[in-house]
Amino acid sequence: MSDTFKKASVITKEILINVTPQETRVAILENGMLHDLYIERRRSKGLVGNVYKGKVVRVLPGMEAAFVEIGLEKAAFLHVSDVANSKNNYNDSLHITQVLREGQEVLVQVNLGNEPTKSGTGQDEAADLCRETARLKHVKIRGLMTMPPFFDEPEKARPYFAALSRLRDRIAALSIEGVFMEGLSMGMTGDFEAAVEEGATWVRIGTALFGERQ
Repeated sequence: MSDTFKKASVITKEILINVTPQETRVAILENGMLHDLYIERRRSKGLVGNVYKGKVVRVLPGMEAAFVEIGLEKAAFLHVSDVANSKNNYNDSLHITQVLREGQEVLVQVNLGNEPTKSGTGQDEAADLCRETARLKHVKIRGLMTMPPFFDEPEKARPYFAALSRLRDRIAALSIEGVFMEGLSMGMTGDFEAAVEEGATWVRIGTALFGERQ
């Protein structure tokens, strides 16, 4: 029998993401070498058909118009007649402030690790906080966010990500008016892969994009 053993090779993988208004680039590195490169150019995609969701960022009563974010580099300009005509009820007496208001979309932060140095509500109080906050004028709750305790091993953060996902489902099942459990903000450069696998829709990867803070 041969006494020669092969040492298993260890492959390290990195994902680099660069986002600009024109394109998104994702590079996958293996052992420091480029393995795959994906590029999606926004200019190759047209804005076709209806816009199903937008966020009113500014209402201008003097112009009877508003600026609405619809996912493009610049906000879209919307006149009151454009809004009212879609409902076939436009008349000269209708004002932009009657049909559109500036809205603030928020996420409720949950302190899953019960860390005194971090803000956020507890798991047991999250639903009540959502219910009370949703009563505020012009506020819509779009989901939850969390920052788990710091770990050297990203997998140790996974239980916290899974817990937030379960909490989101429980709150969504309550059907609270003004509360839309559409997103989860969790995961940073060191652990975002585990966060995405557990349901994250927003991740904070500034270090991966721009490097360490100086």
